[in-house]
Amino acid sequence: MESEHQHQNVVPQKCPVCAAKNDFLNAVPIGQSGDQMTIHVNCTHCGGALVVFVTHNDVGMITFGVMVDVGSQEAAHVFEQEPVSPDEVIAVYQHLQKPRLSVYDFCQ
Repeated sequence: MESEHQHQNVVPQKCPVCAAKNDFLNAVPIGQSGDQMTIHVNCTHCGGALVVFVTHNDVGMITFGVMVDVGSQEAAHVFEQEPVSPDEVIAVYQHLQKPRLSVYDFCQ
């Protein structure tokens, strides 16, 4: 992305939840890597929030937004985590195959 301020170009024109105008929307960049940027947008009018994924390629700018129920700091924290490994996925799958699960099983 050419500029840190380019994130303002991808903020929706209105809130997807309450349709409040752009004036009520706050955008916070929470991640950037090469031509990809992740932005947290929240509406100060209704409290709705979304994470917008932006990428730039030969065709142009592509954006994809997902409604979330977390603030920008919590969203940024999620994106700072290490990816889940294939071994971890298999371990969870095997754990869920047990015939009787209790809350205690998930604490191990």
